[in-house]
Amino acid sequence: MTFFGRGPPPGLVNLNTDGSALGNPGRIGAGGILRDCNGDLIHAFNSPQGVGTNNQADLEAACIGLAWSLDNGYSGVILEVD
Repeated sequence: MTFFGRGPPPGLVNLNTDGSALGNPGRIGAGGILRDCNGDLIHAFNSPQGVGTNNQADLEAACIGLAWSLDNGYSGVILEVD
């Protein structure tokens, strides 16, 4: 479900995440952005994750973003990954 520049429905937040790998396997990193129903920024993050595969990087990004969301009271999360 993509909102094309708009935020998610009221009461929900939108989490977009991505991971990257420099080589496969290689050094990996994770990042993401959380937006409210108006499309406004709530939180953005990036994090080096050591060595792994591109799939590990994508999974780490989603896990980090979901954990932060839940820890901060956002339980209605729409997760979008590539």
